[in-house]
Amino acid sequence: MARTLLRALTGRGAAEEIRPGDKYRRQQGAHVVELVTVQDLRQDLLGIPHVLFKLVFECSHTTRFEEGSRILALSSFLNQYRERIG
Repeated sequence: MARTLLRALTGRGAAEEIRPGDKYRRQQGAHVVELVTVQDLRQDLLGIPHVLFKLVFECSHTTRFEEGSRILALSSFLNQYRERIG
């Protein structure tokens, strides 16, 4: 049910489904990379899907800042984190 809902709302196929444990990255400037790990997929009270994820900033290959968990609407998450890794 949740996978069908995600496909319907995002227009993405089964190969692009988001699952807990998936990892994504986003380059921020020349020296900062955001690394996120999906923890959960949830719907709010209005039925809007959201992604709960853990965020880590990598500011070189040796410096990492763990920023804890964040939540974004699924559509916002997909717009911001396009590069799946791992």
